[in-house]
Amino acid sequence: MKKIGRPSDRAKLRIINPVIRQRPQPIPGMTRYARTVWKRTVDCHNPDHFKPQMLEQLRIFCEACSSHKKAIIEIRKTGEIITQDNGIMKRNPWTLERDACAGVMSSISTKLQLNVNSTKQAGETPKPKSKREGLIFKG
Repeated sequence: MKKIGRPSDRAKLRIINPVIRQRPQPIPGMTRYARTVWKRTVDCHNPDHFKPQMLEQLRIFCEACSSHKKAIIEIRKTGEIITQDNGIMKRNPWTLERDACAGVMSSISTKLQLNVNSTKQAGETPKPKSKREGLIFKG
């Protein structure tokens, strides 16, 4: 039996090196605590969870966490209600910062699929209702 074609024309097996997925590193210029939040958040997810277009939002999320922590520290020092020099009591401005940061964190965490409600768990499909449900007993 004749072999068709030259040996160089036949298919050759090639070994393909596996791609090692690395977790994204914190963006330069981030505050120290924001880098800590970055590493903690990235380590909790698969290495390929965060796409390049998501990294800036992740930076914003981490910086908001850092500012939120700073606001909480300041509120603990001075209290939620402060008394001005003229004797009028008012809400501490740090509470506004805390609430604004919490809003940013909540909004971006949904976009980054960080919270449980925004992610779909693999293998979780809703059980279909039976067509016969409620025919005999209406309760």
